[in-house]
Amino acid sequence: MPRIQISGVIADYSSDGWDEFVKWLNGTYAKLQYVWTDEGEAYQIVAIDGGVSRVLSINKSDAGDFESSYKSRTPKQVHSAQQSDGAILVSEGANLAGSEFIRASHNFADRTTWYGDSVRVSDETLVDSGDGLTWNSEHAVWIDLVHGKILAEEDLTGYSVVVKVDGVTQTMRDPFADDFEDGGDYYVDYRSGDVIFEVSQAGHTVTASYSYENGSGWYLSPSTGKLLFLKEAEINISSDVELNDTIQYLIQAYVPGYGWVTVGSAEYRAGWQIIQECRGNHPVIPAFGGTARGTQHDVYQIPFVYVADRELKSSQGIRLNARLKAHKEFGGEHASITFYCLSRPEI
Repeated sequence: MPRIQISGVIADYSSDGWDEFVKWLNGTYAKLQYVWTDEGEAYQIVAIDGGVSRVLSINKSDAGDFESSYKSRTPKQVHSAQQSDGAILVSEGANLAGSEFIRASHNFADRTTWYGDSVRVSDETLVDSGDGLTWNSEHAVWIDLVHGKILAEEDLTGYSVVVKVDGVTQTMRDPFADDFEDGGDYYVDYRSGDVIFEVSQAGHTVTASYSYENGSGWYLSPSTGKLLFLKEAEINISSDVELNDTIQYLIQAYVPGYGWVTVGSAEYRAGWQIIQECRGNHPVIPAFGGTARGTQHDVYQIPFVYVADRELKSSQGIRLNARLKAHKEFGGEHASITFYCLSRPEI
């Protein structure tokens, strides 16, 4: 009998029937994308749920609801091109499952990583502190995306520091160098917002373009024309962290004339609320890697696995805002959130 070719983990709902299977399509459990094929006296329907293929074979005599409400709405119908074994050829597997999309937030224990709400400054004239070496800016806490503090920080553009002397761009010292022996003209104290030169620049005009921290908001949104499904999340937290503010998840929609409006939210005011919602924890990761590039404390990874996908639609202007309610920096080394998502075209 012709069929849709599927592999991996398969959940067969044929014995449970349409009433149970449809809950994965109508939003009761999730709103999964699906394909179907006409098998003569029956339909085979396959919904892709991450690594799970949820399958139902339903007789046409029992398929009234499917035919009236779901058959025409399916994004792609599978037709009868077959392999030698009778399996229908399906080239849509990657589209059904979507492309993997992993994003990690900034470090809520380090304000120099809070790029989401940052403000950009262009060619500000710095002030000589008096020795010609250290030059001060108007703003403290510059955004630092060169020390490996954020996953894929090299893909985040528009936050780099550019320092000029009399209009000539200078070279920043390697972020992990201890001195100027390996080259470079200056380095940045990101906390204080100071630029420190190797050679005195007294009498010269020193300018800097940079971004400075202006709030703890971190944003996750689909690309234009995309649908983003939040499958899992994970809190990564060092053993020395002090939770001195409320973690907020805000689902926001952009409304012309009003701006961003919160349409859903969740708060974690204390550690126990995180523990009560999580799905256990991974083994503790001991500190490793040394002082310059490694972790300084043991790290706990706390997973959240969602029964139903959280869905962000580009067409609806939906985004996730993860932030600290009072924008009060956590104490300790590190606290971040990693989101594991699937990105699919909107149909």
